Amino acid sequence: MIGSKEGAGYARHAKGLAKGLRELGHEVEWGVGPRKEAHVLVVPPLSWPVFRRHENTLGCAVWEGSRAPYAYVHPLQYARMLVSPSLHSARAFHKTLKEDFGRDRKITVIPHGYDPSVFVPGEKTEEPVILFVGGWSKGFDDRRKLHIALRAYDLIDDPDVKFVIKDSPYPFPEHLIKRMNLKNKNILVNKQYLSDEQMARLYQSASVLVEPTGAEGFCLPILEAYACGVVPVTNVFGGQEELMKKLGMGKYLVRKGEKYPAVDGWGEGNVWFEPSVEEYAVKMMKALKDSSGFKPSYGVLEGFSWKNIAKEYAKILEGGDGGLEG
Repeated sequence: MIGSKEGAGYARHAKGLAKGLRELGHEVEWGVGPRKEAHVLVVPPLSWPVFRRHENTLGCAVWEGSRAPYAYVHPLQYARMLVSPSLHSARAFHKTLKEDFGRDRKITVIPHGYDPSVFVPGEKTEEPVILFVGGWSKGFDDRRKLHIALRAYDLIDDPDVKFVIKDSPYPFPEHLIKRMNLKNKNILVNKQYLSDEQMARLYQSASVLVEPTGAEGFCLPILEAYACGVVPVTNVFGGQEELMKKLGMGKYLVRKGEKYPAVDGWGEGNVWFEPSVEEYAVKMMKALKDSSGFKPSYGVLEGFSWKNIAKEYAKILEGGDGGLEG
């Protein structure tokens, strides 16, 4: 049984993993109720204690910043085996395990996956579209840093370029965008819930995906957008940097910026990254230029299918050494 919860990024991971395991011939139950016996936990570690442990429970732990907080690391004892989607995320847990608990545990790195039957290239819109996927509920203090992308967009001297924001379910402070006094007004905010199929159509319509961030554990929109034939632009410092390099998209990484202490209760010693607006504008313009005729590498994408990701989980559950040790 895969233990997860509805309405979260973890839930999409859990459902994708369940589909991959079924394709391999495993019988899988995807559950959200407390006190259910879980073989695989795909839910924030704070929720792990509500599930009944199986003797071989495998937990997937994800953290975005540079150091996972004590309260997030303590529940790791509820899983006998641990995985994380990036070395960045695994190291954040390792740091706290060593410094606060005096312990060292193996954390196997297995990336998130995508559904190759849904996320495929499609028809583009006539006008170029820059797409941002994610929340911005905390405004200028938000880890997702939409304001960096908007200010970079404002430096692009092309009124035909549209900027589309696919918001998360959290409240979105549109008034803050008005306060930015942007010259470019061709900005659309999509607040609707979208299924995977609808998200794929949104990706397909875009030319460029932009994901400015203080840090990410992985950044699934980059993988999905790339699979749909969209050029992704993001910055270094986080699991998204590792993903971009694996996809062969390193030339679209923004490297200029400064590290600073994370805000809003993310824990002592946790660091985020503030990327350069000017370099984001340069990378976005390059991506727009390169987007015409851009096609993803299916050889690269094959390793990210949920079926192949599920194989790595199955190796661990069956006693193998799948993945890379963090």
